[in-house]
Amino acid sequence: MGRMASRQVLWQRLQRLHDGGIDSVVVTVIGARGSVPTDVGAKMIVTAEGLHCGTVGGGKIESRTIAEAQAILADPASPVCQTRCWNLQRDIAMTCGGEMTLLFEVEKAEATWRIFIFGAGHVSQALVPVLATLSCRITVFDVRQDWLDRLPHSGNLITRCVAGCSHIFPFIAG
Repeated sequence: MGRMASRQVLWQRLQRLHDGGIDSVVVTVIGARGSVPTDVGAKMIVTAEGLHCGTVGGGKIESRTIAEAQAILADPASPVCQTRCWNLQRDIAMTCGGEMTLLFEVEKAEATWRIFIFGAGHVSQALVPVLATLSCRITVFDVRQDWLDRLPHSGNLITRCVAGCSHIFPFIAG
């Protein structure tokens, strides 16, 4: 896949995260000096769960960058745009010894709806795939993990097994 095609895929994935109400950080290599594992312009997207797509060189620099992006997302007072300059040997413990400057840009996703569904049964099995195509965040609760596992995987879907809570949700207890 060429550089232009991979950038297009990256932006499409960023749009899907945004549409799904998932905050992310776009990390771009904006400077490189000496021996470094990637080129200026390399990008990746990180969510609270970790690397979503792309790369800034792999290995230790990528691990450190992911951790930094996750920390930025976790701190609501963190600036939405910031840079880090790391000496790869001194700061990251890599042998290549160059220096990389990375731009971290927070992409806040504001989904228009939050939908909570209690029960992952037959109606939810039909409804969730349709809702997952919309700009919303969906959370499905059920006491049955096997039914939650049948739901489609989607960036805007969260499933919560509430095992041990059948007294609270008696209508979904198997």
